[in-house]
Amino acid sequence: MTEWLKDNQKAIVYLFIILLLALVACYVNIVRPVAHEKANKELILSGIEQEVSALDSTLASLESESLSAVEKQRLLTSVPLKPNVEEIIADLERTEMATDIVIDDISISIEPNAYEEEKWRHILPEDLYERLQERMAKIEDLTVSYVELTINVNGLEDNIHWFVQELEHLERTIHVQNYTFGLESEKEDRANANITIRTFYSEDFVPFVENDDVFELDYEFDADLIKRYVIPNRIGTTQETNNQMSQPVSPIPTSQIGEPLVGISPKFDVYENPYNERTIREGAQVFYVVQTGGYTSEYYLYKAVDKLVNEGFYPRVEGSNLNMIYTAIGQNESTAVSKAAYIDNRGFTSFSKAIPYQLTKEEESAFLVEAQDALTVVTEITANGLMTPDYLLTDQKLQEALTKIESYQTKVQTIINITSEPRKLALEDTVAFLSRVEQLLKHYYLTGDPSVLLESEGLMLDFALTLNGFKPLETK
Repeated sequence: MTEWLKDNQKAIVYLFIILLLALVACYVNIVRPVAHEKANKELILSGIEQEVSALDSTLASLESESLSAVEKQRLLTSVPLKPNVEEIIADLERTEMATDIVIDDISISIEPNAYEEEKWRHILPEDLYERLQERMAKIEDLTVSYVELTINVNGLEDNIHWFVQELEHLERTIHVQNYTFGLESEKEDRANANITIRTFYSEDFVPFVENDDVFELDYEFDADLIKRYVIPNRIGTTQETNNQMSQPVSPIPTSQIGEPLVGISPKFDVYENPYNERTIREGAQVFYVVQTGGYTSEYYLYKAVDKLVNEGFYPRVEGSNLNMIYTAIGQNESTAVSKAAYIDNRGFTSFSKAIPYQLTKEEESAFLVEAQDALTVVTEITANGLMTPDYLLTDQKLQEALTKIESYQTKVQTIINITSEPRKLALEDTVAFLSRVEQLLKHYYLTGDPSVLLESEGLMLDFALTLNGFKPLETK
């Protein structure tokens, strides 16, 4: 073997060299091109994946510009694609039975693409309008049609007013155009009434939403629930109320609605909100109010406020195209929700609503924390006192509230003297409101009378609204 290796040494070396060259050639011509191609394809794949990711992001952004299922349903509920007169009649019949009045006759007219008196902002709920304005280009260019109904009813006077009020709270958008009623001479609590309403639809919504709903009556009609009143003549005083949509209202004079429970706070006041922007920015500081109704008609606004006052509440009204009644306040949402449930159980439909703080940067750094602390401690006391029958205001909790109030009053003085005169007066008012609340808390501590807590709610609404630039309207 050794001799063979020696004899073929050159051949073996040449063979090894040839094999090595073959391996190098194989790597250069086969392996390396394949590896290079693999790297290129991986690079291409990475680029494709990035493009897919970008397309997914674009698709997601495009999908977010469309209407969600909830938004479509709210839109179709407020303003459907067609007149849907049968749904209007069903709503009227349901309301007729609920309010114990009688609809004698209804005349109906449909006006396609003819409604130009109101813009979409006044037809749709405000939050839905803002949403659609973001999602639909040139929403104001979409045509609006309406169905006008003239309804003759009879029944007790209060029930007729109730019927009209319920119409304004239907899910479908309804505007009361005209409302007249005549009292009977023999029985002054009985009346005939003539009501003209408009409800809207728009066929221009078809490209944005699909609707294949089939109308079905969602209640059982009971003829025995309809109370037939025979009123032969329409005599007596006739009153007429036209729906006012442009001017904020002014409050009923305090003398007309009784003296305050403790003689300090007015039972009813109206504020004007100078800020048109209602969208709450992400991360914004907010406080919460309890809203109990919203009205476009002064008549029904005052009627609702009067009922609240008679129940011991101290409502405040934000006067605008839609006049909103606030009955309670909380620094956090849970407190406001609890108070809304309490007021709802008293017979007044209520819900919590966030309002953003509107302070300058200087004011925020000077006293916002102290204002929030005062609002928190007082609203927690009123919440516990109103909703917990055996709640006891302890010395410690009272002292905490007084300390927080004093802390705000001290802090706000640091900026009062360097601000403008109107703002100075407003901040001085906030100090006065808290001073009155301080007296009420001491009174509650001594007597345990929960009625004064409702007055505190009114004063804390005054405090928060005034602090955030709301301006009281003058009494007529």
